Amino acid sequence: MLDTTLANLPSNSRQSAAVNAANSAAPSRSMVKLHEDYTTMIDPSALRLAMSYGKSGNTTKEMGKMVATIMEALWDKAFMASYSLSGRKAPSDMNDPIKKKLPAKPAIPADARNAIIQFTMKFRETKHNMRIPATTVNPLISQKLLTEHSSVKKALNNEESVDEAE
Repeated sequence: MLDTTLANLPSNSRQSAAVNAANSAAPSRSMVKLHEDYTTMIDPSALRLAMSYGKSGNTTKEMGKMVATIMEALWDKAFMASYSLSGRKAPSDMNDPIKKKLPAKPAIPADARNAIIQFTMKFRETKHNMRIPATTVNPLISQKLLTEHSSVKKALNNEESVDEAE
């Protein structure tokens, strides 16, 4: 599975080119499947960048960087800030009277979520000879969603602070 994705990537593997392409506003015209069993497509340069993080070590930190890079290639900050992994309300929201009344965030698309999980599991098994369960990848996806939610919330609070100061 991973070999199919890797075989479809362009041969130029210079990391600086991958960084520039992943950060550019215009994605590459040729997209590749993130995982052969799913329809989720990703820019090859962004995938190459994500894999470079995954190859750099076998800790959860590197795996988290890889998952975050894949997610950044698939969605923008606003999308990630407004979605959750499961679509269920957080248990901590039930104790807050204001949050309790708000609806739960919708779940990220199942196809993309499953593609990220399966790609990460296969990558770790292929590159590091480590079998990991999906339950290891789920918190990394949730963490990225939470990070983007916090970032957007902080930006909104900063804008409100500036408006009040004027």
